Amino acid sequence: MTVAVARARYKDELHLSPEQLKDICHAFVGELRNGLREDSSLLMIPTMVDLLPDGHQSGEYFAIDFGGTTLRLLYTQLSAEPKSVDAYEVQQEAIPDRMRDCHVDAIFDYIVAQLIDFSERISQSIREKSQLVVGFCFSFPVEQSAINAGTLIRWTKGYKITGAEGQNPVDILKQAFTRQGLKPIIPALVNDTVATLAGTRYADGQDTNVAVIMGTGTNACYVEQLGHISKWLPKFLPRTPDMVVNIEWAGFRPQAVRLLPEDEELDAQSQDPGSGPFEKLTGGLYLGDLARRLMLRVGREEGWFPKDQPPQPLTEYKGWATRDMVACVHDESSDLQQTQKILNERLGSMGAWQQLDVRRQVRDICVSVAKRSARLVAAALSGLLLHLERAGPRGQPARPSNEDDEHPRHTNLNPQDAPSTGALHEGGVPMPTQEMLPPAEGGEVPRNVLAADGRLFEQFRAYRELLRDGIADTLGEEVAAGLVLKVTEGGAAFGAACVAAAAHAYVQTMGRDLPSSRTPGRSRTVSKE
Repeated sequence: MTVAVARARYKDELHLSPEQLKDICHAFVGELRNGLREDSSLLMIPTMVDLLPDGHQSGEYFAIDFGGTTLRLLYTQLSAEPKSVDAYEVQQEAIPDRMRDCHVDAIFDYIVAQLIDFSERISQSIREKSQLVVGFCFSFPVEQSAINAGTLIRWTKGYKITGAEGQNPVDILKQAFTRQGLKPIIPALVNDTVATLAGTRYADGQDTNVAVIMGTGTNACYVEQLGHISKWLPKFLPRTPDMVVNIEWAGFRPQAVRLLPEDEELDAQSQDPGSGPFEKLTGGLYLGDLARRLMLRVGREEGWFPKDQPPQPLTEYKGWATRDMVACVHDESSDLQQTQKILNERLGSMGAWQQLDVRRQVRDICVSVAKRSARLVAAALSGLLLHLERAGPRGQPARPSNEDDEHPRHTNLNPQDAPSTGALHEGGVPMPTQEMLPPAEGGEVPRNVLAADGRLFEQFRAYRELLRDGIADTLGEEVAAGLVLKVTEGGAAFGAACVAAAAHAYVQTMGRDLPSSRTPGRSRTVSKE
């Protein structure tokens, strides 16, 4: 088999045509609408968040963002000035591998210990607070029973934690605080998508109704009309006609996608075989490993190395990380020097990748894997926009903006103007947002604003353009031209603090607990994967 034939083969295997994207889009709409009333591959979990922050919340809050490979901790003082902060500090660090396979008490004790250390480092010790209010972003499937309570359905993203499934994560977190002699108020339990939506709403405006995460894993949420949610529980007393729905789209199985042998191997060798098909096709935890498996296959076919003696990293999980794949995609030099450097570092300096054509093939594999992921996410987002009727003629949204004219959206700051991670900021500074994918140039185009978070969005610029291209192929150029991916400083951690602020203010004002959906004999709405 010639190099050209091999290259055409894997490109064809990974390619998704506009017709396939449209099929996936409409299948997604069907699963979404089914999931609002019954079991579906999309969990479609009512979050009980029916009152999002509006930029007028104030006060002092901490937040914990736990749900992937990174733990993010945040402290903020929301200003009396609309959509502004008086102080802001965030810390993030990789979660040790040992904490991905342990008893739940161990990892929650670790989280609380990290928060204590963080608070002391910034001279805001939680041990000295007369009132400690904590927003909790917990990005695993939870059946929500109130804005501050729920039941863990299962662990995802490679976590194998014991002692937590079927339990309330807020109770588990409170127990960890209690072991440290602390009694926090935890008024909000949200996942990263809901928190991302809330943070962007607080900082940038009330016309953002969709949030999407593309990081280790992937998920989305949106604002739905209560009348469309047949899972609605009658004893919940809503405060608005809308509620945020957590889609949990990891389990979506796009039938139009032809799985590669490498896809099937990746699933079989994963920590949760058979589950999360959409996440395994799109999530950052898996993209580098899929590229590695394809490099191993093509390398054997094309004689990059003896068939029975491949470089050891190509045979090992994490032998080719997603960050390596991203770096190769971003390598636009004529001789692919960065790609060669990475290959030499990972696989050794004596391989066939010293040849430019082999390096081109490696880069093509990485681009093709990234492109399939982005186009799948684009098809799902297109389905969501269709459901919300935000993909009509000329891409105009069906609902008018409810932006408060008295408090107009602040102008986006340039990245260099945004508060830098790890520094304390004071003085009523507008909470910065950044348009990671601004509207396309060439005239006035109606906007579809999507709150976004996750390393694939933040660090993989080519992915954002591939996403827009996928939406263009699914819904048309005009809809894609109006797509804006907006990232708020602090991400999901800041959003969790904002939801906590809104929920805590409600309790303080109304003098009663938050609405609950708990009713005797209720059934769980969990997809069967």
